[in-house]
Amino acid sequence: MSSCDIIIPTHNNAAVLARTLDALITQTVPSPWSPRLIITDDGSTDQTKAIAQNIKPPAAWRPTRLVMGPRTGAAGARNRALDHATADLIMFLGADIILRPGALAAHLHFHAANPAAADAALGMVKWDPRLKPSPFMEWMTHGGGQNNFDSILGDTQADPRHYFYGSHLSLKRAALRQARFPAVYGSYGWEDIDLGRSLAPHLTLHVLPGALERHGFGAAGLRAGNPGLVNLQISGYGSDGAAARMKAYDFLVQAESGVCSVTGTAEHPARVGVSLCDIS
Repeated sequence: MSSCDIIIPTHNNAAVLARTLDALITQTVPSPWSPRLIITDDGSTDQTKAIAQNIKPPAAWRPTRLVMGPRTGAAGARNRALDHATADLIMFLGADIILRPGALAAHLHFHAANPAAADAALGMVKWDPRLKPSPFMEWMTHGGGQNNFDSILGDTQADPRHYFYGSHLSLKRAALRQARFPAVYGSYGWEDIDLGRSLAPHLTLHVLPGALERHGFGAAGLRAGNPGLVNLQISGYGSDGAAARMKAYDFLVQAESGVCSVTGTAEHPARVGVSLCDIS
């Protein structure tokens, strides 16, 4: 697995699209990955097409594909792009999502370490402070109905029925099977969640490692805003390394640490009766 198609649907996004594309093509791409940009224009009437045609990704990228079509909404635009997608990995990105440095590499590293078709990765989205978000906009991402990342702080997985956000998400093309965004959505919104609900039975949506920290929601970022905050974090195997995403519980730790070897018999080791690791 070394190819990645990055799908960006756009409709009259000329004001921000250039910044989005610049932030994308300047991302670090780890070897042996070979990304390709698929821009799917949804009947734009501004300079969106010209901006898309002038983008010049680095040599390591495969040639950009510009897909033109009538105004159908995000569902139709993304589906047109999927018809041209051939890569092992698909990344969905919003036309107004300006990636932080390292974001693309984080997606690629995740999928290299988690090659199963069922494993998908959710990246975080945060309002650009240059937009001067209103209290309502902030509420939307802190408990409201759109990009509510507060509800998954500290979690390693998210429910795809509620968090399959097409603005910043990656999954294997094989996981889509023949599924597509429901064409019933003629405007922008909810078509991604609807697809997530159909994929949920065979999809595990992981919160991209480091995504919250890159947006200031890690311990250091939270304490910078509130020095009096007491932050507690628990990890079974540490925050990095090959076992960082593994679950840990008392019985497993007892076995791996050798505690089980001192109870039971040589043929049938057993756990200590008390949840020793949990108590300690």
